[in-house]
Amino acid sequence: MLYDIVMVTNGFTAVLPEGVEMLYSEGTSTYMERPTLDYELFTPSGERGWTSTWYAHQDDESMTALNTPYSTRVVDETRIFISTSAPRASRDAGR
Repeated sequence: MLYDIVMVTNGFTAVLPEGVEMLYSEGTSTYMERPTLDYELFTPSGERGWTSTWYAHQDDESMTALNTPYSTRVVDETRIFISTSAPRASRDAGR
């Protein structure tokens, strides 16, 4: 038995009247996962993404951040993992 593989969009457009345009937008890529905002966020300077600012703490036991950030960078994606282990620079910044 042979089957024709037809994309859903091709199946719909094949039966639409002439002159009708069909627009398609991919939704969430997997179950229980929210769509990203990668192309929806912009920094104040107009760059695509968001500004991430990192602060060191007063010491290893403190949850009080220092006033001066040790790193600021533009992040151009929203589906990221921020680890609980700090980079070396953040551990040494408060000392």
